[in-house]
Amino acid sequence: MVNEAYLSNNIPDSAPVELSSVTPWRDVFLLSACWSLGIAALFIQVSVTTSVILEFRDNSSVATLALGLFCLTASCSVFPSIALIHRVGPRASFVVGLLAGLVGGALNLVGVLLRNVVLLLVGSIPQGVPWALALRYRFIASSLSETRHRPVVISITVLGGVLSTLLGPELSRRARTWISDQDYAGSFVVLMLLYLVHVVLIMMIRFKLKESQDAGDLTLSPKGIPALFHRGESMADGRSFNWWLLVGITGVSSGYGIMVGLMLAVPLALRSGGLSFDVSTTAIEAHMLGMFLPSLISGRMVKWLGAEMMVTVGFAVCVISEIIILAHSSNVPILFVSIVLVGIGWNFTFVGGSDLVVSASSPEQLP
Repeated sequence: MVNEAYLSNNIPDSAPVELSSVTPWRDVFLLSACWSLGIAALFIQVSVTTSVILEFRDNSSVATLALGLFCLTASCSVFPSIALIHRVGPRASFVVGLLAGLVGGALNLVGVLLRNVVLLLVGSIPQGVPWALALRYRFIASSLSETRHRPVVISITVLGGVLSTLLGPELSRRARTWISDQDYAGSFVVLMLLYLVHVVLIMMIRFKLKESQDAGDLTLSPKGIPALFHRGESMADGRSFNWWLLVGITGVSSGYGIMVGLMLAVPLALRSGGLSFDVSTTAIEAHMLGMFLPSLISGRMVKWLGAEMMVTVGFAVCVISEIIILAHSSNVPILFVSIVLVGIGWNFTFVGGSDLVVSASSPEQLP
């Protein structure tokens, strides 16, 4: 949960940039496109790698290990990536992360060609790094906008995921047989191309900076973690505890945990039930539409309902949908509807929680 708080913190660059009144929207849409590419890469990594390992080993425990390694790396890389950003700036840091993902994609490709499960698992590890960095995009976008536009800017950034609904599943499905006699190899070629395009977009973004930031200000010690949740100089005063920051982080984390678990479990259940890769891919496409299409209105809903209520509604939708899935795991139509509802619930917790995190942070903490 600490990760999300850090994701909203200081984002320096190599030199201050003066942004015009028009430029921020250009950068917001570029960040939205980058988010889309990050989600598309995540989809290919999760769905294709899992399917390949399942075919090679016919063991769902080993197949899900790839996602576990991916998420573990993403979590462990948050603090080092922040340190890197303070040293070299966001642009260089994002490029380094994407190059790590490119190396992981290459290992996945070699693993498919050699039918080597170990290489497929190892290739999942470095790809957690660009994903951890991609989670910063919405906070960077919010730093470019006026306070009154912040929920809308965050939702616009997240809305870019709609494009990934086509990019990820469709490219992985169509590229699957690009290389003759090597199923799925083409999907990993596409994954590597996505990382390269992502690098190009990152190079086009002009990051907003704070001139007073110093790389030495970053504290990675355990003492710095509780300090995130306290306002003012004294941590002894219980009244200074930043409860809204904790609520925002909890909302984002809980929605994310439910979403990722079901995003992996439902396709595995469909495949185990004898359905094809195309059917499981279609299920994830429907889920991803549920995740990102509500961003058309979720930014305005935050203004109408309040971020706290938005997180509460989103979490309730996620929990109810999960209960339905557990009760009707063999009913394909119900699975499809429920996984779409999980996506909608995730969107509400993600947009509402992100706005809470930004609102609960001091101006000095924001990008």
